[in-house]
Amino acid sequence: MRFRMINFGYKMENGTIKVASDEAIIVAEIFSRYGQGEILKSIADDLTQRKIVYNNDNQTWNKSMIARIIENRRYIGDEGYP
Repeated sequence: MRFRMINFGYKMENGTIKVASDEAIIVAEIFSRYGQGEILKSIADDLTQRKIVYNNDNQTWNKSMIARIIENRRYIGDEGYP
């Protein structure tokens, strides 16, 4: 399995980190659902069922992947991320 080199919701464009709008919608949904009290596994199972691609055609999500997104400060603009 290959790992993502850049966080889900972002892309590298001309050497600059940019928001990947199609993935950013999913990131916003994850934060919203978690903020409303939904458990990580439930969110992951739903994204898997909807066949949301995480990386390299990998459509299988797990609660650890969701937790990494929720806990990652880059989603609030740290470390040069928009």
